[in-house]
Amino acid sequence: MPLNIKSKKVALFVGTILTLAFCLTGYLTIEFIKVNPSVPIQLINPPEDCDLQVRDCRFQLPDGNYFEVSVPTRPIQSNEKMRMFVVGDDSKFKPLALDLNGEKMNMGFNRPDFRKRENGRYEAMFTLSTCTLKKLKWRAIVLFSAYPDKTIGVPILFEVSNP
Repeated sequence: MPLNIKSKKVALFVGTILTLAFCLTGYLTIEFIKVNPSVPIQLINPPEDCDLQVRDCRFQLPDGNYFEVSVPTRPIQSNEKMRMFVVGDDSKFKPLALDLNGEKMNMGFNRPDFRKRENGRYEAMFTLSTCTLKKLKWRAIVLFSAYPDKTIGVPILFEVSNP
């Protein structure tokens, strides 16, 4: 039995809505869930002499390319809006997010995304929560992705003194 014009319009409308919903879901997944939770994070050894409270840190990824991590404001403090930059010229690995937590104390989920800037530079904005301890050692893991099934993490440790 052939569809009448009204049924065809309804079917076209429903198909359009479903297509838009599918596209929006894909966009939001790519834009807002940068790190795939089903892909394990492969941690590499952190730079030995790295202390972001003192200096910028340079490290090498498994493919041989170098990246540098920097914070423009020192000392790094809790309850302050801070920025971290990652600079490198690797076309394979891209900084996705910054995973922040206490080295030995769970400080809650804090994973800001890196935003691409100019000249291979990426920026993440973050705020460290306050702890009741006088000093807290933080672990910042810079997360890189090369493929949908591979995430590399570079842990960087630094200590924050609380007022």
